[in-house]
Amino acid sequence: MLQQESVDDVFFSFFESISQANYMFEQPQLKTITECRQYTQDEVYQFNYLFWGLAFLVGLNFTHADQGPFKHFSLDPSEMKDWGLFLWGALLAIVVFIAALLYRVFTDYRQISCLKWYLIILAAWFIGIYLQDKRMKKQNRQIHLHHYCVAFIVMSLICY
Repeated sequence: MLQQESVDDVFFSFFESISQANYMFEQPQLKTITECRQYTQDEVYQFNYLFWGLAFLVGLNFTHADQGPFKHFSLDPSEMKDWGLFLWGALLAIVVFIAALLYRVFTDYRQISCLKWYLIILAAWFIGIYLQDKRMKKQNRQIHLHHYCVAFIVMSLICY
């Protein structure tokens, strides 16, 4: 059994190795950009911890959100026909947020000339889901895509 000190040492070593790995090394394709902003450690922390940390905590506790007004928040057409204004507004907010996020990163990807690879990844995801759904229908079964699967798809497009 590991002692608490050795666990702390392992975590410290892990995070220290990340900080020294210099993942932000200069990329050759970035030299074509006339203005390249270098983020401060505080900005990186705020984006990664506050933005992704908040999303992670909400995602971990998403099952608790299946209560009260979100009890029938499902993309099943039979449930959506009974939605009130609140649930339609929540769906719209989620769609707008994801669209804005993808617009932002796709604009950046186009600027550094790697957009086509991300579009290929996105197409592969959708083709894979479509083919799996088609295969399942032949067996009289239905594919069920959980919210965290959608998050995995979005995260694969934004370098996480």
